[in-house]
Amino acid sequence: MNTSIETTNEAQAYADSIAAGLKAWTVAADFIADAAEEDNGELLTLASYVAEYYPDFTDIAGAEELATDQLATIDSIGEAWDIYLADALCVELTGKHGGTGWTVTGAEITVTYGGPSCWIEWNGSDRLTVRAAWGQDKGYTSVHCSGLADALASYVENVNI
Repeated sequence: MNTSIETTNEAQAYADSIAAGLKAWTVAADFIADAAEEDNGELLTLASYVAEYYPDFTDIAGAEELATDQLATIDSIGEAWDIYLADALCVELTGKHGGTGWTVTGAEITVTYGGPSCWIEWNGSDRLTVRAAWGQDKGYTSVHCSGLADALASYVENVNI
């Protein structure tokens, strides 16, 4: 049995693009939430926000598109991530069975399916794993995304098992 993982440019590029999308969503959601709380009379622009809080962020166009289109009416980071989860194809909970019943230990979000396929795996921490498959090819990347992790934790709390 072959247990090696083959990582190719196509599958890896797709996993990386999903991770970049999560980062853009994070930046845009944070910006909108912070802009809603801004009360000192200064105009907070996405560019100035990114320069101050995300100096290594390079996909400002992606965040700008989200900030002006999808997230324009959102006033909380949690609400933004609830929308992200609602758009997912599937959210599958993972867990273990103990003496008192099931305990949820994580979740897997199906982002796309069929070619390429992509999943976001959450194990209860702020660090998520993005896994992509394209035919026999595989790609993996890790991304810090506390907003989505918090939304998943909230989702899990509201699930009756």
